[in-house]
Amino acid sequence: MPTASASIPHSNWLAIACPAEPICVPNRPSPGWRTWPTHALIWAEGSAYIIGVERALRDWRPLLRPGGVLVFSDMVWRTNEPQEALRAFWASEYPAMTRASVRLEQAKRAGYRLLGHFDMGREAMETYYRPLEASVTEMQARLAGSRVLDDLRAELAAYHACDGIVSFEMFVLQIP
Repeated sequence: MPTASASIPHSNWLAIACPAEPICVPNRPSPGWRTWPTHALIWAEGSAYIIGVERALRDWRPLLRPGGVLVFSDMVWRTNEPQEALRAFWASEYPAMTRASVRLEQAKRAGYRLLGHFDMGREAMETYYRPLEASVTEMQARLAGSRVLDDLRAELAAYHACDGIVSFEMFVLQIP
């Protein structure tokens, strides 16, 4: 089975790996994209939510050959009843965020077979939020009073408040 050999520098791109080299295509590909060659693996870390997970499951399926694998990550709720402040924050930032069990059902309805899924753990969240926090600290003087700084602070506050309530889940699916 081919593997993704490098991380993709921008999460707005979908990485498609084949035995030779990974290629990147924008989430809004050009007309005729459905006639592109099929691939053994699509690795979409942190990008499916941009177009919506259900749409990604539907639109990326034709890019996989029979037996091909889709690997994607998504931020999911780890509770049925989040605190109101967190629910409100994430409703504005990622309204389609749901539980892992819902994503599994969506994958099944889209015709995928589940190979596995797992919580990526706190480290995955920290890999994103620690550098963001450092950048916000660094930008405070330059961006004082700006909406950007306020939005980043709100996201960081939600991150600190959501330990164990929200996390990244990795899904590994296969076309039969």
